[in-house]
Amino acid sequence: MITNMEIGNWKLEIGNKEELAFVIGPKINQEQQEVDIWVSNVLITHFDHLVYLPQFISSLNCEASDIESGKIDSNYVLFNLGPTTDDVSARATISGDNINIVCDLTEGDINRLIHLTIKTNAVVKFYRDTVEALSNRES
Repeated sequence: MITNMEIGNWKLEIGNKEELAFVIGPKINQEQQEVDIWVSNVLITHFDHLVYLPQFISSLNCEASDIESGKIDSNYVLFNLGPTTDDVSARATISGDNINIVCDLTEGDINRLIHLTIKTNAVVKFYRDTVEALSNRES
Protein backbone atom coordinates (compact mmCIF):
# COMPACT_ATOMS: atom_id res chain seq x y z
CA MET A 1 0.00 0.00 0.00
CA ILE A 2 1.45 3.30 -1.04
CA THR A 3 0.30 5.81 1.53
CA ASN A 4 2.07 9.04 0.76
CA MET A 5 3.86 10.70 -2.11
CA GLU A 6 5.69 14.00 -1.87
CA ILE A 7 6.17 15.34 -5.37
CA GLY A 8 8.53 18.28 -4.79
CA ASN A 9 11.42 16.25 -3.41
CA TRP A 10 10.09 13.02 -4.85
CA LYS A 11 9.47 10.84 -1.83
CA LEU A 12 7.34 7.74 -2.04
CA GLU A 13 6.16 6.09 1.18
CA ILE A 14 5.31 2.41 0.89
CA GLY A 15 3.58 1.07 3.99
CA ASN A 16 3.11 3.27 7.02
CA LYS A 17 5.62 4.59 9.50
CA GLU A 18 3.52 3.47 12.49
CA GLU A 19 4.23 -0.15 11.49
CA LEU A 20 6.69 -0.62 8.62
CA ALA A 21 7.51 1.76 5.80
CA PHE A 22 10.07 2.15 3.05
CA VAL A 23 10.37 5.81 2.05
CA ILE A 24 12.00 6.11 -1.33
CA GLY A 25 13.76 9.38 -1.96
CA PRO A 26 15.79 10.85 -4.78
CA LYS A 27 17.97 8.77 -7.02
CA ILE A 28 21.60 9.84 -6.68
CA ASN A 29 22.89 8.02 -9.76
CA GLN A 30 22.15 4.82 -11.71
CA GLU A 31 23.19 2.60 -8.79
CA GLN A 32 22.34 4.63 -5.68
CA GLN A 33 19.11 5.92 -4.22
CA GLU A 34 17.93 7.28 -0.88
CA VAL A 35 15.68 4.87 1.05
CA ASP A 36 14.57 5.36 4.64
CA ILE A 37 13.17 2.42 6.61
CA TRP A 38 10.72 3.01 9.48
CA VAL A 39 9.60 0.51 12.12
CA SER A 40 7.02 1.54 14.74
CA ASN A 41 7.59 5.25 14.10
CA VAL A 42 11.36 4.85 14.49
CA LEU A 43 13.74 5.60 11.63
CA ILE A 44 16.15 2.65 11.54
CA THR A 45 18.30 4.10 8.75
CA HIS A 46 19.18 7.36 10.47
CA PHE A 47 22.95 7.11 9.79
CA ASP A 48 22.88 5.79 6.23
CA HIS A 49 19.95 5.85 3.86
CA LEU A 50 21.84 5.59 0.60
CA VAL A 51 21.31 2.14 -0.95
CA TYR A 52 23.23 0.37 -3.68
CA LEU A 53 20.24 -0.57 -5.82
CA PRO A 54 21.29 -3.95 -7.31
CA GLN A 55 22.22 -5.38 -3.89
CA PHE A 56 19.34 -3.76 -1.99
CA ILE A 57 16.72 -5.00 -4.47
CA SER A 58 18.21 -8.50 -4.38
CA SER A 59 18.22 -8.52 -0.57
CA LEU A 60 14.60 -7.31 -0.42
CA ASN A 61 13.55 -10.06 -2.83
CA CYS A 62 15.35 -12.72 -0.77
CA GLU A 63 13.81 -11.56 2.51
CA ALA A 64 10.33 -11.33 0.96
CA SER A 65 10.65 -14.90 -0.34
CA ASP A 66 11.87 -16.16 3.05
CA ILE A 67 8.99 -14.45 4.87
CA GLU A 68 6.43 -15.57 2.31
CA SER A 69 7.57 -19.19 2.58
CA GLY A 70 7.21 -19.08 6.37
CA LYS A 71 10.52 -20.84 6.75
CA ILE A 72 12.12 -18.45 9.19
CA ASP A 73 13.07 -19.38 12.74
CA SER A 74 13.91 -17.35 15.84
CA ASN A 75 17.45 -16.83 14.56
CA TYR A 76 16.29 -15.24 11.30
CA VAL A 77 18.03 -11.91 10.71
CA LEU A 78 15.60 -9.38 9.26
CA PHE A 79 16.61 -6.15 7.52
CA ASN A 80 19.84 -7.76 6.37
CA LEU A 81 19.86 -5.29 3.51
CA GLY A 82 23.46 -4.18 3.29
CA PRO A 83 25.35 -1.24 4.81
CA THR A 84 22.16 0.84 5.03
CA THR A 85 20.90 -1.33 7.89
CA ASP A 86 24.21 -1.93 9.70
CA ASP A 87 23.01 0.08 12.71
CA VAL A 88 20.07 -2.21 13.43
CA SER A 89 19.98 -5.83 14.47
CA ALA A 90 16.56 -7.36 13.88
CA ARG A 91 15.09 -10.79 14.44
CA ALA A 92 11.75 -12.06 13.20
CA THR A 93 9.48 -15.00 13.93
CA ILE A 94 6.21 -15.97 12.33
CA SER A 95 3.22 -16.80 14.51
CA GLY A 96 0.05 -17.67 12.60
CA ASP A 97 -0.69 -14.86 10.14
CA ASN A 98 1.65 -12.43 11.91
CA ILE A 99 5.33 -11.72 11.92
CA ASN A 100 6.90 -10.58 15.18
CA ILE A 101 9.85 -8.25 14.73
CA VAL A 102 12.32 -7.18 17.40
CA CYS A 103 14.89 -4.56 16.44
CA ASP A 104 17.89 -3.51 18.46
CA LEU A 105 18.87 -0.09 17.17
CA THR A 106 22.10 1.64 18.07
CA GLU A 107 21.94 5.44 18.08
CA GLY A 108 25.32 6.68 19.27
CA ASP A 109 25.65 5.48 22.87
CA ILE A 110 21.96 4.59 23.14
CA ASN A 111 20.43 1.22 22.31
CA ARG A 112 16.70 0.99 21.64
CA LEU A 113 14.52 -2.09 21.44
CA ILE A 114 11.63 -1.88 19.01
CA HIS A 115 8.86 -4.48 18.96
CA LEU A 116 6.33 -4.86 16.16
CA THR A 117 3.70 -7.44 15.31
CA ILE A 118 2.25 -7.05 11.83
CA LYS A 119 0.45 -9.21 9.28
CA THR A 120 2.96 -11.29 7.35
CA ASN A 121 1.23 -10.65 4.02
CA ALA A 122 1.47 -6.87 4.64
CA VAL A 123 5.24 -7.11 5.15
CA VAL A 124 5.65 -9.16 1.97
CA LYS A 125 3.52 -6.63 0.06
CA PHE A 126 5.59 -3.67 1.34
CA TYR A 127 8.80 -5.46 0.31
CA ARG A 128 7.45 -6.37 -3.14
CA ASP A 129 6.02 -2.87 -3.74
CA THR A 130 9.37 -1.36 -2.77
CA VAL A 131 11.22 -3.67 -5.16
CA GLU A 132 8.81 -2.72 -7.94
CA ALA A 133 9.15 1.01 -7.28
CA LEU A 134 12.95 0.85 -7.14
CA SER A 135 13.16 -1.37 -10.23
CA ASN A 136 10.95 1.00 -12.20
CA ARG A 137 13.24 3.89 -11.28
CA GLU A 138 16.44 2.07 -12.26
CA SER A 139 16.36 3.28 -15.85
